[in-house]
Amino acid sequence: MTTSAKFNDIEPHEEHDVVNSPAHYTHSCLPNGTQIECIEVIEMLDLPYHLGNTLKYLWRHNHHTRGRIENLKKARWFLNRYIAKLENAE
Repeated sequence: MTTSAKFNDIEPHEEHDVVNSPAHYTHSCLPNGTQIECIEVIEMLDLPYHLGNTLKYLWRHNHHTRGRIENLKKARWFLNRYIAKLENAE
């Protein structure tokens, strides 16, 4: 069996699938308790790259196992970069 076949045979575990659905990107933030992932919100809002990353770091900052302040700083970095891009375009 080849290496790729081994990976294809692995069944994802819904409760802890760190590749397809990491816990720090999935939250029960809807009024009915439905879980939603950050990428779903980014895609629904059709956010540009910089704003999508800003949302991603804000979304996970309180739920990621480490680096709350680091995630907030990354969000600020992406937002500042997007603001500078818009200012330079004017």
